Amino acid sequence: MYNLTVLTSSRADYSIYKPLLYLLAKEPKINLQLVAFGTHTATAFGYTADAIRKDGFDIDKELPFVLDGSSPKTITDSMAKTMEQFADVWETLTTDLIICLGDRYEMFAAVAASVPFAIPVAHIHGGETTLGAMDNVFRHSLTHMSSLHFAGCEVYRERIIELKGSDDNIFNTGALSIDNLQSLQLLSKEQFAEKFGVDLNKPTLLTTFHPETVSFNRNEDYAKQLYVALEKLSGEFQVIITMPNADTMGNVIRKEMQALAEKNKRTVFAFENLGTIGYLSSMKYCAMLVGNTSSGFVEASYFPKWVVNIGRRQAGRLLTENIRTIEIEAELIVKTVKALSRVTVPSIQHPYGKGQAASAMMQHIMTFLKSTKTA
Repeated sequence: MYNLTVLTSSRADYSIYKPLLYLLAKEPKINLQLVAFGTHTATAFGYTADAIRKDGFDIDKELPFVLDGSSPKTITDSMAKTMEQFADVWETLTTDLIICLGDRYEMFAAVAASVPFAIPVAHIHGGETTLGAMDNVFRHSLTHMSSLHFAGCEVYRERIIELKGSDDNIFNTGALSIDNLQSLQLLSKEQFAEKFGVDLNKPTLLTTFHPETVSFNRNEDYAKQLYVALEKLSGEFQVIITMPNADTMGNVIRKEMQALAEKNKRTVFAFENLGTIGYLSSMKYCAMLVGNTSSGFVEASYFPKWVVNIGRRQAGRLLTENIRTIEIEAELIVKTVKALSRVTVPSIQHPYGKGQAASAMMQHIMTFLKSTKTA
């Protein structure tokens, strides 16, 4: 029996993990252990640990939310406190392999705390680049702390090899998000309207805007520019907004988006969390995505949907033909959205796999665990 510990710090990484979690839970040789921390345990972010339990998973360790604010100092304090929490986790939770995903500072802190305990780590979604976010540093650091790597596409696998200086245990498995899109039963427009009160028969913009944490002092202006653009567009489109992560200056953006929704109640709808199925359903039916979320690069290419990618947070990611990257200027956002709304989105040769990422990861995980037990 192998003790496998999966780290989940937010609704975003949990929704991606799900296809793999279901396979791990069914494997008789795996004792699946979930550690929920970060925004999962924050009431202000929807206390999404409850969503994990509703999906049928047990949480072995649920760690209190430690961030109170979004300044550089509070982010640093949060990282320090998260490392303290995980010193106790790794001291008490028997683990043969840690699985982590992505690039968040909370994830970095959790995995960094494991290094003195010499626990092997598997990292999902390494090799990617986001020049406009400090996450870039944390993602590459997680790569260096990991022994097993699952890249979302071949370009990212090659970058991991460059970082590690070796191709040992580095695999292009494709993205788990594609597994989700192929396996989940998404909501109909009628079901979405009943659950969330939004009629997706109307032309809809799906918007998620996270702060640019490298140039964080400009986020207040960015939020105001997006506010103006979305308000102008709300005469032609209705807008669904999902709120940003707990990042530096994230609360500034959150307040602007909440104010926009409050002022334009009939056309702008703000949600803390639509859940995996709700979010992907809204993406399926929306006219296009506007913002700077990573789902505009992976999931949006599956349908495909036009993506107006604003700013530099995601600079460095693989660009597919459905993505247009522009500056965060209100008039330019309005002009670009209106122009794309008159053009058919191109078909895309999908770079992120065919929906078999979870099974590929399972195979490599079992092989890796067997090799570590016999070494």
